[in-house]
This record gives sequence, structure tokens and C-alpha cells, in this order.
Amino acid sequence: MFRKKPQGDGRKTVESVALRGGFPDRVAKRKAVKIAVIDDQHFALKSALERLDFRLTELGDIETLDQVSAFDIILCDIQGVGTKFLSEQQGAFVVKEIRRQYPEKFIVAFTGANLGNPLFRQAVAFADSSIRKDSDANEWVQHLDGIVDIIVDPRTYWRRIRRILIDADLDTSTILDLEDGYVRALENPTSREAIEHYRAKASSLTVSPELRAAALRVSTSALIEVIKEAFRS
Repeated sequence: MFRKKPQGDGRKTVESVALRGGFPDRVAKRKAVKIAVIDDQHFALKSALERLDFRLTELGDIETLDQVSAFDIILCDIQGVGTKFLSEQQGAFVVKEIRRQYPEKFIVAFTGANLGNPLFRQAVAFADSSIRKDSDANEWVQHLDGIVDIIVDPRTYWRRIRRILIDADLDTSTILDLEDGYVRALENPTSREAIEHYRAKASSLTVSPELRAAALRVSTSALIEVIKEAFRS
């Protein structure tokens, strides 16, 4: 649990967030985070990962980008997908478009082909990380747990959002104001007023529609949901 530190102007930061209800354990973290798999073939490790409490949904070769909107982590194969978008870049195109539409989501590019494949290199440029498709279960578990830990940690998750906002040239005061709303929502996760207060701040951001939507999705993120459960228990 983090201790609260007084802020000079009254605004709270993630460094001062104080969580009531404790912090989720490994199983709770895995269950909270939704993972989508984009692959034209069956994902061989799906059952094994599900037995370890990961939540995976196979989407096949997606037809629209909004199919990934409800997921926190996107696992995307690089070969054989993207056919509905008529792109020769295949999965690299899908990864790039998901990054543009959903900048806050975690994207993992994977392939069974040589890692030097040009399409894979293009995808990696827009993905958060990459892994070989035929990596063993232990490597996949470690890889996914590392991302899950970021998503359900108040500090690391917000630092990611903050970086996205900074890269969009949003002014520091506005970012701090939004962060204050985020922290207050975390500290009162079952408070509709706190969530709506954050959403009002996010809705007023003078950024692209994609980025504004990303900031709004923070209020329904896996982090908020898992903290709600810990708060109730």
C-alpha cells in the first residue's frame, strides 16, 4: 500500500496514491486483464494459459479494429492476418493501426517465422514487445505477467498514460489535473462521483479523438476493476 504525501497545490499524483483494500495477488491480476489473440490459426497455448488464470479470447483474423476495444493486451501474429484490410503488410499493418486507434493498449507481436523477417521488424516498431510464437509456456507466462504487472499497478500504468499525453504535447498542468482525478478515482473505486469526475476531465482534453478516448478508457480499465474487487473484499 502506498502512503499519501501532501501536494503543494492540493492535486494528488500516483506517487501519493493510497489504496484501500490491499493489492491484488497474482491470480487476481491475471483474471482482471483481458487478452485478445489475433491469429489466423488456433493459438496452441490458449488452454495452458487459461489453466493458469489468464483470460484469453481468440479473435482470428479481425475484420474491424473495434474488435479489440474491450481488451487490455493484444497478441498479434504477423503472418496470415490483416487480410480483411487488403494490406501486404499483414500483421504489421494491424499492429500499426491498433497502436494509432488505441494508443494505451499493450501490443505483443509474435511470429513463427524468422525474427529478421521485414514484416516482423515493421510490427515491432509499433508493438510494446515481441516473442516467438513457438516459445515455451514458461516464457509466455513470464512475458504476459510482466505486462499484467504494469497494467494493474497504479504507478506504472499511469506513467504510461502520462507519457502518451506528454508525447501529444499536452501541457503539464492539464496532465497533473487529470492525474489528480485518476488518483481520486483509485482511492474511491466504488464512488460514481469520483469516476465521473475523472471522466469529465478526460472528456475535456484538447487532443485527438483517439487519445481522448484512450484517456476515458482508463476509467474502465482492468486496474480500476481489480481495485474495486479488493475494495469490496
